[in-house]
Amino acid sequence: EAGSYLGVAYILLDHLVDGQSAEPVMAAKLSRAFYEQALTLFQGLFDPGTPFWGQHNRLWAELRQALVDEWQLQRKARHVSQAEFRQWAEIKAAPVIITVAALAQASSLLDLVPAAEASLREGGAAAQLDHDIGDWSNDIANQHLTYFLVEVMSAGQLGPGWPTEVEVAAVIDAGWLDAQYFKLAQEWFVESLRLGARLDCPSWTNFLESCLARVTLNLDRQKLRHILRVSEKAFRS
Repeated sequence: EAGSYLGVAYILLDHLVDGQSAEPVMAAKLSRAFYEQALTLFQGLFDPGTPFWGQHNRLWAELRQALVDEWQLQRKARHVSQAEFRQWAEIKAAPVIITVAALAQASSLLDLVPAAEASLREGGAAAQLDHDIGDWSNDIANQHLTYFLVEVMSAGQLGPGWPTEVEVAAVIDAGWLDAQYFKLAQEWFVESLRLGARLDCPSWTNFLESCLARVTLNLDRQKLRHILRVSEKAFRS
């Protein structure tokens, strides 16, 4: 239950950063209320000196900083390195990692937390990249900057200002960038599976395998699209 409250608190904050909240002040207040309810429930379970609180404090502080950094990016566009993107994307798994840490604390299985955190972070980065590639046209329409769009705009030397959907599509096609970054997301899902193997958790493994299958399908579709596109162009010439 505490983990659910924590997850909702994060989702509300994430929507604020993305500009998706119709009533930002209310969303901020609700996020705070859900977070405080989660804290109250966790405090009823764990004494202040237990290892859980160190994990909670570290992860929640990292998540808040990542959201601030991303919020600043949306207001002042700049280059985003892959390392920065991974830092922001990985920590979005913080509510789940904190919940896992709580379960591990209650079950005396704290030795599993590092593997769970590593796998969740890697899977979170992969899932975010997969989503951003597939949603780039909506991000252009909403002027929402992502790591994938930063890479596309850099490759095509687009800007200043927001490029059109046609301009972005042309750069993606010229460099097969969607396929290139789907391949990267695929590699990260494979690594998440490797990191999570120690957990012996079939449901997590099944979930990651389904994500891997989806991103592999996306990769194959885009590679086929590019091959057909290039072949048609060569045939017509």
